[in-house]
Amino acid sequence: MALNAIKIHNLTINPPVFLAPLAGITDGPFRRIVKKFPVGMVFSEMLSTQAVVRENKKTLKMAKFYPEERPFAIQIMGSNPEFMRDSAMKFQDLGASIIDINMGCPQSKVIKTFSGAALLKDLKLAEIIIKQVKKSIKIPLSIKIRLGWDEKSFVHTEIARIAEDNGVDLITVHGRTRSQFFSGQANWEEIKKVKERVKIPVIANGDIISPETAKKCLESSQADGIMVGRGAIGRPWLFDSIVKYLQTGEISPEPSNEEKFFIITEHLNNIESHYNYPISVFLSRKHAAWHTKRSENGSAIRDKIHRATSINEIRDLLKSFFYSA
Repeated sequence: MALNAIKIHNLTINPPVFLAPLAGITDGPFRRIVKKFPVGMVFSEMLSTQAVVRENKKTLKMAKFYPEERPFAIQIMGSNPEFMRDSAMKFQDLGASIIDINMGCPQSKVIKTFSGAALLKDLKLAEIIIKQVKKSIKIPLSIKIRLGWDEKSFVHTEIARIAEDNGVDLITVHGRTRSQFFSGQANWEEIKKVKERVKIPVIANGDIISPETAKKCLESSQADGIMVGRGAIGRPWLFDSIVKYLQTGEISPEPSNEEKFFIITEHLNNIESHYNYPISVFLSRKHAAWHTKRSENGSAIRDKIHRATSINEIRDLLKSFFYSA
């Protein structure tokens, strides 16, 4: 299946397979590992523009990215048009390749601030935010949406039209409503309606957890590319498998235990250099546990990982596990 590069202004995204923004997961160390595989673009975690305006150190650290991550998108979240504008300008100055506006996060703490998927209920405010951000930056602008608030209030084609009319360069659609959160099946056919409505590139998101689901999603949605989220947690090599399958129709073998250990070790090294103790140990435990999730007898090693007190101890546990499995 052909995967054509997406061109936006002077930016080429090839292949059009993206890493989704995932809170608490897609930080710099994880993104750097994903970029070892054929992924066209990676996204920051969702960043609160209120926190950015307050110069919150934790939030600004979440925006830090490494040269090898380019092209790199920073996703911002908020409901105050001026805060959104100022944050977009700040991240443009820091070197972001693309600014992405979150209009789809379903979490209650986000909805309470009238942000994320709450903007699907107020398209006038959504349009004001898009206009404010677009006129303030020179780099491309994208938005990420859901189908609507619930199954009775689909607005995906309408907000896609608003986005295109106001200069948005790319739109990602998660094929669920806010009320679904992550339950049920993603509706890829509805994403196709967005593709039919606009001329800008459309990226499909939701339930892409394997090479086969990636292909089915592209066929159903007719999208220009795909965005992979939860399916890549603990297995960043999924991107390699997806791209090879779409290009050749062949399923790649799972990495060997030795290869997995090498990837995980590099990930832990990234975490150790990016964070201070004890945050580095906490995050290493979390990611190491995910990396063993699909392994036989993984539950026993995860129990030990969760009790580890240093990254070296986690490395030793993983080495023993993968080289004896």
